Amino acid sequence: MTTSTDSPSSPAYEHAIERVDKAVEQCRKQVFTTTEFRREVVDAMLEYLGDEDPRDDVSALVDYIVDWADELASLEMFADRVLVETVEQHLRWCLDRSELEVHMSRLLSELRDELTAQFPDTTRLIELCGKGIETHELLFSPVGSGTRVIELAYEFEVVAALDAAVRPSNPNGLAAPYRDHGKTFTIALDALAHIASNPREQPGRHARQSLVELAGFVELGAWAALRIPVHLLDTEQRAELLRSYQRRQELVTDKTLLPNDESTLRELEVIRSVVWQTTDAQSLAANPPN
Repeated sequence: MTTSTDSPSSPAYEHAIERVDKAVEQCRKQVFTTTEFRREVVDAMLEYLGDEDPRDDVSALVDYIVDWADELASLEMFADRVLVETVEQHLRWCLDRSELEVHMSRLLSELRDELTAQFPDTTRLIELCGKGIETHELLFSPVGSGTRVIELAYEFEVVAALDAAVRPSNPNGLAAPYRDHGKTFTIALDALAHIASNPREQPGRHARQSLVELAGFVELGAWAALRIPVHLLDTEQRAELLRSYQRRQELVTDKTLLPNDESTLRELEVIRSVVWQTTDAQSLAANPPN
């Protein structure tokens, strides 16, 4: 099985062909399953598209992979009736992702222009962080794509955007806990924590308030509480954090048919420890070292 091109292929293209051939050989030796074959050829395609050469015929590479998938799916090999269709869909996604990168780069450039204008405008960035999964579903379908917008919000310390990205009342936020195996969620909270540690600038005050409010949500309260710089909280914020802990304690201690699981109790204890630390911080502030 060969590919046909009118001109010499690039080294990257030839490497992709070699990876496909090796995957086919692994299937013939019964080392690879059809699932592993699909993963390998998709990885090969993504690697190639990252260094695509205009001399190459990408459609020929796609046809080459699909032809092998068709042969491996036969009764003589794996008898996998969905292999060809799934490989075609995944390869189409690879090509779409390459196009999406162009759109993403353009969007990030536009957002940066808005943030660096004489009169900075954060409106679109905040909306994107809070509803981007709904309004730009395809654009943010690749794993990790939302992180790039979160990092921009962190660079310009747009606390409202970071808050919108993780707030549970925004199920389509770019940093919802279920996204990207929690990676973008963690980055957004860490960004808020870093900004919140600034005792003097306004973004620091806003970030501390954001973390205190987020600590009141059952879904992410412990994760937000862990990132609060307790020594910088004011009296009302300490009181709000205590109220959050008391509400959560009531939920845990209410009679239930089954005992609370370990994670529920651990999250409650995390918030409790932060509440204790806020009191300790207040006491130390009132009695500085001699």
